[in-house]
Amino acid sequence: MSITLSHFVEFGSLPKKQTTAFGKKIYLLGEDADGIKHWLEEPSWDCNWYWGFGYIETYTNNANPSNSRDIESHTHWDSKNTINEEYVKTTFTKDEFDKLNKLFDKFYSNSKKADKAHNKNILKYEELNHIVIPKITAEIIKILSK
Repeated sequence: MSITLSHFVEFGSLPKKQTTAFGKKIYLLGEDADGIKHWLEEPSWDCNWYWGFGYIETYTNNANPSNSRDIESHTHWDSKNTINEEYVKTTFTKDEFDKLNKLFDKFYSNSKKADKAHNKNILKYEELNHIVIPKITAEIIKILSK
């Protein structure tokens, strides 16, 4: 499920930045009209059987998320009509944005396939979770990294 930016956006107008929040790496995606920064949380291998990824968050300490006391807002890359439509500045170019959408579509599609293969086709499940999905998430992180 691709997201869209429906208004004027200054693509690539913010420097790429990574930091941490609550022990996890986060990558700056962009900033909204109020100057609130939106961050993508790194992928995580959750409950020892599936990938958690695509979590977009804002924090109580907008200037320095690593010093935040809490998460201000939480959504997902695949959510429709979310904070992504509010961005006025991004760390990625328009071409990178298009690539990110395609990569997230692949991530969610392969995650669903892996869920279906769980306990049914262990070879397919392992291929998706240990080869295919890590390659996709690595490409996403590469785009958002310095």
